[in-house]
Formats: sequence, structure tokens, C-alpha cells
Amino acid sequence: MKLLGRLRKEFRDLIELVLIPGIAIFLPWPLCFRLFRVLSRAPFLYARQAALALEQAQKMGFVQDKQKWGAAFRLVQLVDHADFYLSRFRSDRWMDRHLVVSGDSWPDPLTPFFAVSFHWGAGLWSLRDLRRHGFRTAFMFRKFSEGSAGYVVMKYAHWRLGEVERAGRARPIVTGPNVIERVRQTLQNGVSVAVLLDAPHTNPDNCIPAKLFGRSAQLPGGVIRFAVEKQIPVFAFTLSFDPNTGQRQLMIKGPLPSSSERELMGGLVSVFTEAVRQQPYAWHFWPYLESFLVRDQEVVMSQPSIKNV
Repeated sequence: MKLLGRLRKEFRDLIELVLIPGIAIFLPWPLCFRLFRVLSRAPFLYARQAALALEQAQKMGFVQDKQKWGAAFRLVQLVDHADFYLSRFRSDRWMDRHLVVSGDSWPDPLTPFFAVSFHWGAGLWSLRDLRRHGFRTAFMFRKFSEGSAGYVVMKYAHWRLGEVERAGRARPIVTGPNVIERVRQTLQNGVSVAVLLDAPHTNPDNCIPAKLFGRSAQLPGGVIRFAVEKQIPVFAFTLSFDPNTGQRQLMIKGPLPSSSERELMGGLVSVFTEAVRQQPYAWHFWPYLESFLVRDQEVVMSQPSIKNV
């Protein structure tokens, strides 16, 4: 039974990460998106992720209709995974037809900066847009531990990370000890750094207090402190899609005010919470919400160290 259960999981991962999202390689995007909208109504797709996300979002008051919310969440998963295949096999002309940019503009390509976003929407095309504007961008990520996931998941993660490196034209940065030093060297080499701020933290002493959905929270603060200390420009961005047409929507805001850690964190959280209010089903990390939230009496003031992210 153990082997049978593992095989079932591997087959499910193959369907959800490869076979269905990979359809995007072969179909024109408008037709593919219409197909994805139909498939998103199937409750067996991404069932566990959708159930966990729905539970937390409902607690925070972001769910009116469970069925519609679940379908919208599954559609985001389909598009996000399809973007790996689209980015790998489509040229920049694809962006001309299917990507709309709003808000501010990216800085001068000669100015390395922090591009900060969140596990919200489908963000891979942001690296392609940065590349088109002349940037090299290193994506910061937390490495999977071997054996933490099945074969298909690990293989897919490896493929996707390879596409992230190709799209950004720079080697990704693995978080962990001495990561700030690697970030420093990357910026000195003229390469910008892309960061997803809402990564579950492992070191509370290195966090910065924030407010999420009216609740006290702690978010990783290493990059924030470094940006304030060294006055590195910080731009926030979000990238999702029109749920009716599938057209990508890249919103850029920056440079953000950064006279203090709290001011910069506040600006980033403001962009994040506004995105979640607009499309709450697009946040991938609803299942991890409790890892960010703290009781008011437990809020720990941030320390001056910038050793980790």
C-alpha cells in the first residue's frame, strides 16, 4: 500500500505539474487559457493545496463562495505552472501580445536594485521583462532538501530553477548562512536581485515586525536591512493575469521610500496586501499564514543583524 500510495502521488504530480500545464506549449494562449478555465472547475486538481488555502483564507474573511474561490485558486496554479513551459518555448514577442505593464518603470539597467515580490499570482514573466529591459537578475530562493518531495516534484523544481536562471541571465542565490555577502557580491557585479518577501522565516531574531490583514506579523528582514543600510533601490512588483482573458498584468512600484526598515517594510506590505485584497485566491502561501502571524504580546523588535534572509 505504501508503494501504491507513492505511485499515485507521483502520477498526480505528473498530471498537475507536467501533463496539463505543458499543454501550453502546443496551443495558442487564448485557446489554452479557455481550456484551463474549464479544467479549473475539477476539484481533484491541486486538491490538497486548494483545501489548505481555502481554510486559511476563509478564516481571514477572504472567501464568499467556496466553489468559485477553489476554481480561481486552481486556475492560478495552472497558469503559474504553465508559465514555466511558456517562458521556455516562447520569445519576447509573446510578451508583446499577452503582457500589460502598469505603474512605474524599472530603473536604469546600469543600476542594480532589489526587485521584491511575493508568492502571489504567476511571476515568472517578470524576469523575462527585466531581461528585455537589459537587466541581469539573480533570483533568491530556499533550496529543497533532498527527499522532502517526490521524484516528479524535485525534477520539476530543477527544471523551473533552470528556466529562472535562463530568464534572469544570472545564477540564482540560495538562502542560508552568508547569503547577504553573496547578495553584496551579486550587486557589485552589476546584477539585480529578485526576492520573494513572504518566505516563511526560520530565525525570528532576524525578522521585522509588520501588519498582515490587521494582525501582527514577522517577515524576513535581512534584505530589507541591507537595502536600507546600503541605500540600494527597492522596487515592488506583482504579476498576475486577467481571470477572463489570461492576459498578464505586471504592476511595478518604486523606488520605494527607504529611510528606515519600518518604512520600507510598510511600503512592501502595502503592495502585498492590496494585491491579496484584489485577488485573494492568487496567494500561494495561504497554508503558511500562521507561520507569519504572532500574538501581539509576542512581537519581538528586530535586531540590527543582517546575517540571514
